[in-house]
Amino acid sequence: MTPVLLWIQHLPVFVSIAEADSVWAYPTVLMLHTVGLGWLVGLNTVVNLRLLGVGKRVPFGSFEKLFPMMWWGFWLNLATGIILFCLDADHKAHQWIFYAKLGSVVLAMFLLTAERNYIRSDEFPKTDPVPVKARRYAWASLSLWWIATATGRLMAYVG
Repeated sequence: MTPVLLWIQHLPVFVSIAEADSVWAYPTVLMLHTVGLGWLVGLNTVVNLRLLGVGKRVPFGSFEKLFPMMWWGFWLNLATGIILFCLDADHKAHQWIFYAKLGSVVLAMFLLTAERNYIRSDEFPKTDPVPVKARRYAWASLSLWWIATATGRLMAYVG
């Protein structure tokens, strides 16, 4: 697999980003990745905190419009994440922590979808108290996003 990874890494578009002496190349991709993460995880944290009982006066229906915005953050992160991977594909593809990050993101996105479907369902009460199932979703989601964020940051330091 290494020859393919090296080929990807040495494509002119990725070399030009990695080796540019400009603030408009790698730092911009990294900044957009951070913005996408903040958008996705920040909004998801708001929903999770509400499920855990914070802001009880805010109705659950008002969070419905946040889910499409979370998906925009996800798609921004996916696009910039692919670029960041391709800039150092041969190294990242051999890091166990990279796969831990990907796994936690995939699980967190499945959980985000499950949360949304549960909140929309007739089974979910539209007033407090929040069911135990919803609180478990919230704790699991917060934990997975913490793992994704920590492992993503640690990729620069852990082989």
